[in-house]
Amino acid sequence: MTNQQIDDYVKQSRQAGISDAEIKQKLQESGWDNNAVSEAFKDSISTPTSTGKPQKDYWRAAYKNFLHFSYFGYFLFLVFLVLWIVKHESVSKFITIWALILTFVVSTLWFVISQLFKKHHKKAILAGYVFLSVIALSLLWNGSGIALLLILYLFYLVYKASKMPVV
Repeated sequence: MTNQQIDDYVKQSRQAGISDAEIKQKLQESGWDNNAVSEAFKDSISTPTSTGKPQKDYWRAAYKNFLHFSYFGYFLFLVFLVLWIVKHESVSKFITIWALILTFVVSTLWFVISQLFKKHHKKAILAGYVFLSVIALSLLWNGSGIALLLILYLFYLVYKASKMPVV
């Protein structure tokens, strides 16, 4: 990238709703020295989108939502584990060791995908679509319509993130 390329990158990133701190960090991680990065920010002026509002950062939104789902899954795992250990009567029929393992594995997948979105990694889009498709199919199979709405919202976030620039 030349200085013009840095300026264009800063402008596009700002229009995508990425903060200046994140832009600086990405440029420095890409090997640009502090002087070139600082010069790019001196010359450029923060520009909103054509509507006057900064554009929503769908990468960050997808990251946060996938992360929250992973936290919820780990919480369920811990609850299931405690109930399984104490052999509680009301749950002993549906909480098996396989249910515990599945809950932990799915929660870990949510977390891994969230980290891909955090890094703006191209594979996050494919991983998000595949993982959400599997979950959506299992929800349709079980007839859980309300949970399916949450998954469709995540599909929307993955789609919108796929249309944003990748660093």
